[in-house]
Amino acid sequence: MQEINISEEYDKVFTVVERRKLADLLKAPINRLSDDFKYDIVHFAWLAEMTFRSKDNGPTRKQTRESLKDIEKRTQALLTALSDLDLTSRRALQEEAIRQFGPYIIAIEDSNAPEFYSDYGKRRYFAWIVHLKQIHSSANRTSERFRKSGPSANADRQWTVNELLKIWRTYAKQEPKLSYNRRTRRTTGPFLEFCEIALGPAVKAGGKAINLERAIRDELYGRVQR
Repeated sequence: MQEINISEEYDKVFTVVERRKLADLLKAPINRLSDDFKYDIVHFAWLAEMTFRSKDNGPTRKQTRESLKDIEKRTQALLTALSDLDLTSRRALQEEAIRQFGPYIIAIEDSNAPEFYSDYGKRRYFAWIVHLKQIHSSANRTSERFRKSGPSANADRQWTVNELLKIWRTYAKQEPKLSYNRRTRRTTGPFLEFCEIALGPAVKAGGKAINLERAIRDELYGRVQR
């Protein structure tokens, strides 16, 4: 299975202008942004697009959740079936897989993974068993973003701000803050601009603007009675 090239995905998700602006906001050269940052911001953009897209541009929240729960159920069933195999059957499966696909075996310590054979005291498992467990866990966590009842629009915006605050505080060299110009009646600030760029793909997919100003203000300065 081909791994994701995170730099290529980053370049697909954000335009050249957006990438330059993100680098400026983080006070980093555009060619020195870490792969960790690219992964975090691209992963957020994918989730945000799923959250805010219109009904015409993809499955509903309920359909998305049901698909993810189906993946969770199927991977668990396969993991259980592998665990239930006797040692002789596991070894036969292992040798056939190696013969067909190559030695995709890694040495790990994991009491929850089916053991295929022992070698000098090391417990060894198929790499794809570990991957199955990761897919199962990821499907479970992602499905919670699309729980059946569905969060409100305010909850979606609050989730967005919280996720972007985590990314900003990890990679930016300044604390997030907002400035309000009474003459122009405009709120500005590097973090607000960062959020707008990060939400760009979701806005394009959903076809409408997403205003985060109030959610950001509430998170940074506390909620006030309105």
